Amino acid sequence: MQDKFNCLNLFVLFGTYLNPKPSQESISSALNALHAAVLENLSSKSVSATIIPFRHDVFHYLFKGKGKNKYKTFIEKTINLLLEKQDFSRCTFPYDWNKLLDSLGDEGKVDFPIEACLFILRSPKKHTVSKEKQ
Repeated sequence: MQDKFNCLNLFVLFGTYLNPKPSQESISSALNALHAAVLENLSSKSVSATIIPFRHDVFHYLFKGKGKNKYKTFIEKTINLLLEKQDFSRCTFPYDWNKLLDSLGDEGKVDFPIEACLFILRSPKKHTVSKEKQ
């Protein structure tokens, strides 16, 4: 019976990974951070990589089935994506979100494709395990 329960849990967890349903608040927060990072990068004319903390469930929700795989191996496929402008269709950005005019009227714009590299960092522990006395 325990094996059936573990298989069911694994099935539910895998289904949640494939079809995440993050809260609207999480999605809005991530989109605000992404849009701010794009505008900041355009205003600084920087060519260095920009790192944006992004929840994986939100990223998967927004870009599932989007982009092209940069590499051929399975591991790298799931981590590196090349995203075109149309891949941002689930993002609620303003019109011409990928362009910025400076004070002189010069236009800076995003050069697509954008490479998205997902990685996991250590995060603070948010749970504790305690022994309850009976």
